[in-house]
Amino acid sequence: ALAVSLLTGLAFGLVPALHAARSDPATALRGSSSRAGIGRGVQRARNALVVAEIALSLMLLVGSGLLIRSFARVTEIGVGFDTAGLVSAQLSLPASRYADTRDRVQFYEELVGRVQSLPGVAQASAITFLPLAGQGSATSFWVNDRPVPEPGQLPAADIRWLHRDYHRTMGIPLLAGRLFDESDGPDAPLVVIVSRALAERFWPDGGAVGPTLSMPWGDTLVAEIVGVVGDVRHNGPDKTPREKIYWHHVQFQEFNTMTIVARTTGDPLDHVAAMRAEVEAMDPDLPLFNVRTMDARFSEAVAQRRFIMLALGVFATIAALLACVGVFGVMSYLVSQRTHEIGVRMALGANARTVASQILRKALWLIGLATAIGGAGALLLSRVMRSMVFEVSTIDPLTLAAATVLLAGVAVASSLWPALRAARVDPVRALRFE
Repeated sequence: ALAVSLLTGLAFGLVPALHAARSDPATALRGSSSRAGIGRGVQRARNALVVAEIALSLMLLVGSGLLIRSFARVTEIGVGFDTAGLVSAQLSLPASRYADTRDRVQFYEELVGRVQSLPGVAQASAITFLPLAGQGSATSFWVNDRPVPEPGQLPAADIRWLHRDYHRTMGIPLLAGRLFDESDGPDAPLVVIVSRALAERFWPDGGAVGPTLSMPWGDTLVAEIVGVVGDVRHNGPDKTPREKIYWHHVQFQEFNTMTIVARTTGDPLDHVAAMRAEVEAMDPDLPLFNVRTMDARFSEAVAQRRFIMLALGVFATIAALLACVGVFGVMSYLVSQRTHEIGVRMALGANARTVASQILRKALWLIGLATAIGGAGALLLSRVMRSMVFEVSTIDPLTLAAATVLLAGVAVASSLWPALRAARVDPVRALRFE
């Protein structure tokens, strides 16, 4: 960055230096100090630089606006449940001491009950793979009210086994049927809950509750679908929700690690010590680990998008400020160059409004040309940004219009002071100006 800055300063400083070195001393001595060495080519180059500044700033502002709208859309969609007030912690039962599946089931049933009875805990549950935690499990299956697909063409879905209060604790909506309850015990007929994505794939017109599905897991498990719940974006709000099959952990016992999740009042982390105490009371050798709030997990899931949005927003703001400084500098220099001319015009009867409007028309011409070029560039830039935005059209008229109006307004405002200064020129002093 230091090297680029140094080379940029040298390169852009070299051009006027070479121009000054080629100037004719006699001509410069005969001319006024304000007009020496200044030609139309230099003025056009200066205008071109200002136009380029504004155009590039507009492109950055449009890109920043698209990312802001995209980020707002990501946070609006969420992950399928309310993350506020949720705290989670993992627990792993060693196989040496919990080899019997009934012992594992009993342990998690008792622990969830203990956590749920803690002061400030509204709901508690457990699941094998928590959303936004980066882990998961999936397998193939088929539904039994239609022909079984050929080998290699079986559909697949994520599978989760969980405590019966999980969907209530997380706030995942029940769309049809029922949730798990205490009647879904180890000796009861197998039942599952499916996500909306899976239900709509096989029963788009409804009727997902009641049919059975088969899942190869050791033996082929056949379970009745008793409920349909909302989709959960397991890997983040900008990821397409995958089809899911939920099993009651009492009936599906192939696990030893689960994540305890609790919905609390106040700061969720304030309840972690009490949760640890309950685990220690049941087994002093078991540690709780990976303790996180769901808000923190969600924040991490959108961290990259947030960083890119903020970085581009900062760069766009700096570029817009530099562009406005450029407009101000060019207009101020134009006024100083035309001070004598302005004095003559005012001496011949031109009023302050006419003089100011001439300066503003020059600024508006530069700004209009720059926004036209920048708008075209922004449309080209939008093609590159398609993979960076979420559910927002990269050719968004609202964002383009807002960025254009904002930048043009600020640029016009920066040219007002030079225009007002020109309007206040004293004709007598201006006629003597050199």
